[in-house]
Amino acid sequence: MTEVPPVQSLIQSFIVRFYRFDPAEQRQVAGVIEAVDGSGTATPFVGTDQLGVVLCRLLTDETTRGKEDR
Repeated sequence: MTEVPPVQSLIQSFIVRFYRFDPAEQRQVAGVIEAVDGSGTATPFVGTDQLGVVLCRLLTDETTRGKEDR
């Protein structure tokens, strides 16, 4: 049987700051993502693909960290 994590560990908040955006080429963005967990760590990204990768990594790190704390 698959263990379902508590709802609290599924909800994460992030601040995404965009520093560069080209309206003609919408995939060309640059900025930073910061988890709203008090760590103060900002992770840079360039492009929408990397934005997705960084968000997935941050979510995976948070989920893994929650399992270790139990």
